[in-house]
Amino acid sequence: LDLPLASKDLLGSLKDAAEKIRQSDALVVVGIGGSYLGSRAVIESLTVPFSPAFPVHFAGHHLDAGYHAALLEALRGKKYSVNVISKSGTTTEPGVAFRFLWGDLTRRFSKADLRDLVFVTTDAKKGGLRKLAGAAGLDRSLHFAHYEFRVFIRDERVPQPRAGFAAAENRIDML
Repeated sequence: LDLPLASKDLLGSLKDAAEKIRQSDALVVVGIGGSYLGSRAVIESLTVPFSPAFPVHFAGHHLDAGYHAALLEALRGKKYSVNVISKSGTTTEPGVAFRFLWGDLTRRFSKADLRDLVFVTTDAKKGGLRKLAGAAGLDRSLHFAHYEFRVFIRDERVPQPRAGFAAAENRIDML
């Protein structure tokens, strides 16, 4: 499958992000709507059912306090990565979920470690999430959304490489 990747630099940054995520115990994808469903659909459709796989959890697609408490409990003591996906950064559900996860990570890891654990997929120029990422020193790990690419991977490009898929040239191949 050929995909419209923006540049070889973007592909390189995605490979780097996937490698960092592979060093984690789990990945949490934070998003709602297409930001959540796109990642989940690709990961689930290309994963062998009931096979041992790298844990990928989802958050920010609702406001269920019990769900988020159970997620934080499941992640207790683990080194996990987060990919927060939001064009604006102002949607309530992902904002709440990300703040729970961010609070947990900032209590347990250094600012330098956070730069390798938290990946932000957002608008390249504006938005609340873009500002938060810059203020938190996450500029180096930003993977900006290219919202004109709405086929197959749109802005959910970080989770798939870690979940067992590799980006090669301009296509996604299963590992």
